Amino acid sequence: MESADGPVLKLDAEFPGVADLGFIGRTRSGAPVLENRDVIRLGQVHGTQVVDATAPGSFASTDGARTHTPNLLLTVRTADCVPVLLAHPSGIALLHAGWRGLAAGILEEGLSGFPDPESVRVVLGPAIRVCCYEVGPEVAAQFPADALRPGPRERPHLDLFHAATRRLVQHGVSPRSIVVAPFCTRCHQHLLASARGSAGGPERIIAFASYRTKPGG
Repeated sequence: MESADGPVLKLDAEFPGVADLGFIGRTRSGAPVLENRDVIRLGQVHGTQVVDATAPGSFASTDGARTHTPNLLLTVRTADCVPVLLAHPSGIALLHAGWRGLAAGILEEGLSGFPDPESVRVVLGPAIRVCCYEVGPEVAAQFPADALRPGPRERPHLDLFHAATRRLVQHGVSPRSIVVAPFCTRCHQHLLASARGSAGGPERIIAFASYRTKPGG
Protein backbone atom coordinates (compact mmCIF):
# COMPACT_ATOMS: atom_id res chain seq x y z
CA MET A 1 0.00 0.00 0.00
CA GLU A 2 1.32 3.48 -0.85
CA SER A 3 0.42 6.73 0.91
CA ALA A 4 1.35 10.30 0.06
CA ASP A 5 4.15 10.00 2.62
CA GLY A 6 5.57 6.66 1.49
CA PRO A 7 4.85 2.94 1.62
CA VAL A 8 2.68 1.32 4.27
CA LEU A 9 4.12 -2.10 5.08
CA LYS A 10 1.72 -4.63 6.62
CA LEU A 11 2.39 -8.12 7.92
CA ASP A 12 0.31 -11.00 6.63
CA ALA A 13 0.89 -13.13 9.74
CA GLU A 14 -1.88 -13.60 12.29
CA PHE A 15 -1.22 -12.66 15.91
CA PRO A 16 -3.43 -13.22 18.94
CA GLY A 17 -5.32 -10.10 19.86
CA VAL A 18 -4.09 -8.02 16.89
CA ALA A 19 -6.65 -6.49 14.53
CA ASP A 20 -4.30 -4.20 12.63
CA LEU A 21 -0.50 -4.01 12.36
CA GLY A 22 1.59 -2.00 9.95
CA PHE A 23 4.48 0.36 9.39
CA ILE A 24 4.31 3.67 7.51
CA GLY A 25 7.77 3.69 6.00
CA ARG A 26 8.56 7.40 5.67
CA THR A 27 6.49 10.34 6.86
CA ARG A 28 6.91 13.80 8.39
CA SER A 29 3.39 13.98 9.77
CA GLY A 30 0.91 11.12 9.50
CA ALA A 31 -0.83 9.11 6.82
CA PRO A 32 -4.36 8.44 5.58
CA VAL A 33 -4.35 5.04 7.31
CA LEU A 34 -4.41 6.88 10.67
CA GLU A 35 -7.29 9.20 9.81
CA ASN A 36 -10.66 8.76 11.51
CA ARG A 37 -9.15 6.35 14.04
CA ASP A 38 -8.95 6.50 17.84
CA VAL A 39 -5.20 7.04 18.01
CA ILE A 40 -2.70 6.86 20.89
CA ARG A 41 0.33 9.12 20.32
CA LEU A 42 3.46 9.16 22.45
CA GLY A 43 5.97 11.91 23.27
CA GLN A 44 8.99 9.63 23.13
CA VAL A 45 12.13 10.30 25.17
CA HIS A 46 14.12 7.02 24.90
CA GLY A 47 12.87 5.97 28.32
CA THR A 48 10.92 3.07 29.82
CA GLN A 49 7.54 4.61 30.65
CA VAL A 50 4.63 2.51 29.32
CA VAL A 51 1.11 3.89 29.65
CA ASP A 52 -2.04 1.76 29.97
CA ALA A 53 -4.38 3.36 27.45
CA THR A 54 -8.17 3.11 27.55
CA ALA A 55 -9.10 6.08 25.35
CA PRO A 56 -7.46 8.03 22.52
CA GLY A 57 -4.98 10.72 23.46
CA SER A 58 -1.38 11.89 23.61
CA PHE A 59 1.05 11.03 26.39
CA ALA A 60 4.19 13.05 27.10
CA SER A 61 7.53 11.48 28.07
CA THR A 62 6.27 8.01 27.24
CA ASP A 63 7.87 5.32 25.07
CA GLY A 64 5.21 2.63 25.06
CA ALA A 65 1.49 2.08 25.21
CA ARG A 66 -0.43 -0.98 26.31
CA THR A 67 -4.17 -1.54 25.87
CA HIS A 68 -6.84 -4.10 26.59
CA THR A 69 -9.43 -1.93 24.80
CA PRO A 70 -10.45 -2.96 21.27
CA ASN A 71 -10.03 -0.57 18.32
CA LEU A 72 -7.62 1.89 19.94
CA LEU A 73 -4.79 2.43 17.46
CA LEU A 74 -1.44 2.48 19.24
CA THR A 75 1.39 4.28 17.42
CA VAL A 76 5.12 4.83 17.86
CA ARG A 77 7.57 6.78 15.71
CA THR A 78 11.02 5.46 14.90
CA ALA A 79 13.93 6.16 12.59
CA ASP A 80 16.46 3.37 13.33
CA CYS A 81 15.14 2.37 16.78
CA VAL A 82 13.07 -0.82 17.01
CA PRO A 83 9.27 -0.63 17.06
CA VAL A 84 8.18 -3.59 19.19
CA LEU A 85 4.72 -5.18 19.23
CA LEU A 86 3.78 -7.42 22.16
CA ALA A 87 0.61 -9.38 21.41
CA HIS A 88 -1.29 -11.36 24.04
CA PRO A 89 -4.87 -12.69 23.94
CA SER A 90 -5.77 -10.16 26.66
CA GLY A 91 -4.23 -7.07 25.04
CA ILE A 92 -1.32 -5.59 23.12
CA ALA A 93 1.57 -3.20 23.68
CA LEU A 94 3.58 -1.12 21.23
CA LEU A 95 7.02 0.10 22.31
CA HIS A 96 9.77 2.40 21.06
CA ALA A 97 13.05 0.61 21.79
CA GLY A 98 16.39 2.19 20.95
CA TRP A 99 19.61 1.25 22.68
CA ARG A 100 18.81 3.41 25.71
CA GLY A 101 15.35 1.93 26.16
CA LEU A 102 16.58 -1.62 25.67
CA ALA A 103 19.36 -1.19 28.20
CA ALA A 104 17.03 0.47 30.72
CA GLY A 105 14.27 -2.16 30.50
CA ILE A 106 11.50 -0.96 28.13
CA LEU A 107 10.80 -4.55 27.04
CA GLU A 108 10.46 -5.78 30.61
CA GLU A 109 8.14 -2.88 31.41
CA GLY A 110 5.98 -3.76 28.41
CA LEU A 111 5.82 -7.43 29.33
CA SER A 112 4.86 -6.63 32.94
CA GLY A 113 1.29 -5.89 31.87
CA PHE A 114 0.63 -9.46 30.73
CA PRO A 115 0.17 -12.38 33.14
CA ASP A 116 2.07 -15.06 31.22
CA PRO A 117 5.00 -14.03 28.98
CA GLU A 118 5.03 -17.48 27.37
CA SER A 119 1.71 -16.54 25.69
CA VAL A 120 3.09 -13.28 24.26
CA ARG A 121 3.99 -13.08 20.59
CA VAL A 122 6.40 -10.38 19.45
CA VAL A 123 7.12 -8.45 16.27
CA LEU A 124 10.41 -6.55 16.08
CA GLY A 125 9.71 -4.05 13.32
CA PRO A 126 12.09 -2.44 10.83
CA ALA A 127 15.15 -0.82 12.42
CA ILE A 128 18.84 -0.33 11.82
CA ARG A 129 20.63 -3.67 11.68
CA VAL A 130 24.06 -4.72 12.86
CA CYS A 131 25.56 -4.12 9.41
CA CYS A 132 25.09 -0.35 9.82
CA TYR A 133 24.88 0.31 13.55
CA GLU A 134 28.33 1.41 14.65
CA VAL A 135 28.42 2.49 18.31
CA GLY A 136 30.94 3.88 20.73
CA PRO A 137 32.41 2.05 23.72
CA GLU A 138 30.01 3.73 26.15
CA VAL A 139 27.06 2.20 24.28
CA ALA A 140 28.73 -1.17 23.74
CA ALA A 141 29.34 -1.42 27.48
CA GLN A 142 25.58 -1.54 28.07
CA PHE A 143 25.18 -4.83 26.17
CA PRO A 144 26.48 -8.40 26.38
CA ALA A 145 29.30 -9.43 24.08
CA ASP A 146 27.04 -11.64 21.95
CA ALA A 147 25.05 -8.55 20.86
CA LEU A 148 28.19 -6.92 19.42
CA ARG A 149 30.12 -7.48 16.22
CA PRO A 150 33.47 -6.07 15.10
CA GLY A 151 33.12 -3.22 12.62
CA PRO A 152 35.31 -2.23 9.69
CA ARG A 153 36.52 0.93 11.47
CA GLU A 154 37.64 -0.91 14.60
CA ARG A 155 34.51 0.22 16.45
CA PRO A 156 31.82 -2.22 17.56
CA HIS A 157 28.49 -2.69 15.80
CA LEU A 158 25.40 -3.32 17.95
CA ASP A 159 22.77 -5.90 16.98
CA LEU A 160 19.57 -4.40 18.39
CA PHE A 161 17.50 -7.38 17.25
CA HIS A 162 19.75 -9.88 19.00
CA ALA A 163 19.81 -7.75 22.15
CA ALA A 164 16.02 -7.45 22.15
CA THR A 165 15.47 -11.15 21.47
CA ARG A 166 17.88 -12.11 24.23
CA ARG A 167 16.06 -10.00 26.82
CA LEU A 168 12.63 -11.19 25.73
CA VAL A 169 13.66 -14.85 26.00
CA GLN A 170 15.26 -14.23 29.40
CA HIS A 171 11.87 -12.96 30.60
CA GLY A 172 9.81 -15.89 29.38
CA VAL A 173 8.96 -15.27 25.73
CA SER A 174 9.48 -18.28 23.47
CA PRO A 175 12.06 -17.73 20.70
CA ARG A 176 9.51 -19.25 18.30
CA SER A 177 7.09 -16.45 19.17
CA ILE A 178 9.40 -13.66 17.97
CA VAL A 179 9.14 -12.36 14.39
CA VAL A 180 11.85 -10.03 13.08
CA ALA A 181 11.21 -7.68 10.14
CA PRO A 182 13.71 -8.40 7.35
CA PHE A 183 14.80 -4.81 6.70
CA CYS A 184 17.62 -2.51 7.74
CA THR A 185 16.39 1.08 7.81
CA ARG A 186 19.71 2.52 6.68
CA CYS A 187 20.07 -0.01 3.84
CA HIS A 188 16.48 0.55 2.64
CA GLN A 189 16.10 4.31 2.79
CA HIS A 190 13.93 4.27 -0.33
CA LEU A 191 11.31 2.51 1.83
CA LEU A 192 12.10 3.42 5.43
CA ALA A 193 13.13 6.47 7.42
CA SER A 194 16.64 6.34 8.89
CA ALA A 195 18.09 9.00 11.17
CA ARG A 196 21.63 7.85 10.48
CA GLY A 197 21.04 7.60 6.77
CA SER A 198 19.56 11.10 6.59
CA ALA A 199 21.91 12.77 9.11
CA GLY A 200 19.05 13.21 11.56
CA GLY A 201 16.38 14.20 9.01
CA PRO A 202 12.75 14.78 10.01
CA GLU A 203 11.13 11.70 8.46
CA ARG A 204 9.96 8.86 10.69
CA ILE A 205 8.48 5.39 10.47
CA ILE A 206 5.10 5.15 12.20
CA ALA A 207 4.29 1.70 13.58
CA PHE A 208 0.63 1.13 14.38
CA ALA A 209 -1.43 -1.68 15.90
CA SER A 210 -4.87 -2.21 17.44
CA TYR A 211 -6.35 -4.86 19.70
CA ARG A 212 -9.22 -7.25 19.12
CA THR A 213 -10.74 -9.60 21.65
CA LYS A 214 -10.88 -12.65 19.40
CA PRO A 215 -9.98 -13.60 15.80
CA GLY A 216 -12.32 -11.84 13.44
CA GLY A 217 -13.65 -9.63 16.26
